[in-house]
Amino acid sequence: MSIQKTPREFNITYINSPFSQAIRPHGETLNNELVLLSNLINLLKYYKEGW
Repeated sequence: MSIQKTPREFNITYINSPFSQAIRPHGETLNNELVLLSNLINLLKYYKEGW
């Protein structure tokens, strides 16, 4: 798996992806944003360590 994008493009792609939609709990907007942020941070940690 290779991601040939800048970090900003990667973030936008991730946020708009069906995967990110699927992992968000439904209903609570603030909670959705916190969960998405947490997932994004974890993803970026993995991205940084794994490449």
